Amino acid sequence: MDNYPDAKREDVSVDSIKVKISGNVENPYDFTYADFVENETVIVAPYYNCRKKSEVKVYNGVPVALVLAKAKPREGSSRLIALGIDGYKKACVLKDLMADQDAIITPDYHCLQLISKNEAISNWVRYLVELEVE
Repeated sequence: MDNYPDAKREDVSVDSIKVKISGNVENPYDFTYADFVENETVIVAPYYNCRKKSEVKVYNGVPVALVLAKAKPREGSSRLIALGIDGYKKACVLKDLMADQDAIITPDYHCLQLISKNEAISNWVRYLVELEVE
C-alpha cells in the first residue's frame, strides 16, 4: 500500500505515513501524524513485555476523536472500522470512540497504531492505514 512506503524498512518515518479517513463523512481526507502533532496527548495503558508480564507504558498520541471530528461523520453513522496494512480490522462503536479520551493514534517504531487503554491490547490496530466511518 502507498500509505507505508517500504514499510519493512527501519528508516521509515512516521511523518511519511498517510492514514485515509473514508466512508460516511462529509470531509474525507488523508493525514499524517505531523498534521495533528500539536494536539498530542498522553495516556498510560497496559503493555506486555516479551516475557508476557503486564506492565504499564506511557503513550503519546493524537486523539482519535479529533481526527474524526475534522472528517465530520454524517448523521446516522454508527461505527468505525480501523484497518491495518496487514488486513486486520477492528470495528468500534463510533459514539463510544468519539467519547473515549484515551483512544489515540500513536507512533510505534515505524508505524502508527490505534490504541485505547479501555480496549484489550489484542484489539489495537498496528500499521494503521484507514479509518472508515459507516
